[in-house]
Parts: sequence; structure tokens; C-alpha cells
Amino acid sequence: MKAKIGILLPTREIILGDNSCNRANEIFEIASYAENNNIDSLWVGDSILAKPRIDPLITLSSIASITKTIEFGTSIYIPALRNPITLAHTVMSTNFISRGRLTFGVGAGGTFNEDQKNEWNALDINPNTRGSRLDEMLDILTMFSKNDEIKYEGKHFKINTHPIFKNIDEAQNYPILCVCHGRSNVKKQFIRAAKHQGLISISDYPHEFRFAIDQMTEYGNSLNAVEKQYQSVFYMTININNDYTKAEREADSFIKQYYGINIWGDRWGPFGESQKIIDRVNQYIEAGATTIIFRFASFNQIEQLQRFCNQIQRYI
Repeated sequence: MKAKIGILLPTREIILGDNSCNRANEIFEIASYAENNNIDSLWVGDSILAKPRIDPLITLSSIASITKTIEFGTSIYIPALRNPITLAHTVMSTNFISRGRLTFGVGAGGTFNEDQKNEWNALDINPNTRGSRLDEMLDILTMFSKNDEIKYEGKHFKINTHPIFKNIDEAQNYPILCVCHGRSNVKKQFIRAAKHQGLISISDYPHEFRFAIDQMTEYGNSLNAVEKQYQSVFYMTININNDYTKAEREADSFIKQYYGINIWGDRWGPFGESQKIIDRVNQYIEAGATTIIFRFASFNQIEQLQRFCNQIQRYI
């Protein structure tokens, strides 16, 4: 079984490195190179203050103007940090501008470190409510994807308004994927994914990823009268270098700058020669991945993408 290939755009990475030149061009260069080399999709991460970066949906709207067929996704967007009406407007605008190429990957966000805790506090949001806020946000986004009047009353949001984009399929229709981790075995996350179009996992081992897929599917079968075809996406962090020591050293430095700490240890990777990466990727494909998103743990993103296309792409 083949999996689709996604590449994470370096919307955070380009502000971590040397700012002496206009590094925004790197985003467009990577997007064009990826489409010209038959990469299936481009993805962007999200954070406002904890891990500052270029805004993800503005980025995708921008690269929509220089690409034609490559698909787009967020991995992972944090809706609970936003207002639901303005978010619905922005998501549908991005989907419309890209002519229906958007997949909206979402998660509840975290409180792993002080930067993340401060992000919630700065936005005057109780981080303990992030899961329930996400569920309400997804309910509201789904309502805006239809043509009916929007009347919603939840714990966090009360809305009584009209559709923004009415009868415009390329704005309204986009799949929603939800973060699921088999290793955490939290029932609510599997149900959330089952209610929508699939899951994204970031740090599971292959057997944990398979467990997450099975749990989502099981809950989906109980929720839906007709069997549903889900997307199962795995987000993998790699560094391609025949010298393992150099690959590991650069990846470790990159991850620590990106997060402040190396939060998941050997759940990142693999790092090193291409065959090692191919073998690992195939384990996730065998576990059920329909798409693999690759993030390059490197300060030279274009070089890593070129290595990927030359050494790995054809084998997965």
C-alpha cells in the first residue's frame, strides 16, 4: 500500500535562523519545488506566542497563488486559541482561495512548558478548558459549513447568526482531522476524530498509531449508519544525512530550539541514512497511514527536501 507524501513548511524554522536575508522566499521556493516534484501536500504548524511563527492560514493562502494542484493542511492548528466566527471565516476563505485544497488538522493544544501556559494566559483562556473549547469550536465550524442559520449555545460560546459563505462548496467543504495519540488512550480524542474525517498522530510508535486508528474506526462504526472512510495521517520528524552523528546532532539542536526542550526523545526520528528512514516509514504505512507528513529537523530545509526527493520519495 502506498501513502501520500506531505511536507511541513518551515513557518517557525525561518524565524529561528539567520534573518539577514529575506527568508520568507524560502517558503515559496519549497512550495514550488514540492509541487514540481509531485509531493502530494504541504502542511503548516500553529502557535501564536509559545512557538512564534508565520500565521499558518495566511501562509497557505499565499502559496495557493503560486501553486495549482498540491493540497494543503494544518498540522496542528489550535482552534481553542481563537474566536469561532473569525476562525470559520478565515478557514473558509483559505479553502476558497486554494480552490478547495485545504485539510484542517486540529488539536486541543498543550501546557508542556511555561511558554505554552503563558500563551493561554495572555489570551485570557483557561487552559483546563481547551478540550471542551475545541469540541465547541468544531461544532460551530461544522455549522458554518452548511447553509442554515447558525444558532449555538454551549458552555463557552453562544452564537446566533447567518452563514458567511452560502452555497460555495470550495469554501464550505473541507475535511477536519483531529489529533489522536494511541499511547495516551484517551477515549474522547478517538470519538472526536470519528465524528470528523480522521486523525493525525505526531509521536506514536507504529503499534500505538495502529491502536489509535482501530479505536477511531470502532467509535466511528457506532456513530455512523454507513461505514466511513477515514484519513490516518502520521507526522514524522526526520533528518537525512549519511553521517548519523551529524544527523542526530543537528536534529537535537533543532528540536531544542523549536520547543525549548527535547520533549519526546526517541519518538522523534529517525535520523541518518535514507534506508533507515524508508524502513521506518514503511512501518507506519503497514500500520495504516494514508499520509505521512515529513518535518525536517534541520536548519537547511531546502537541502533536506532535495535529499528527500532524490533518496526517499520513490520508495514510499
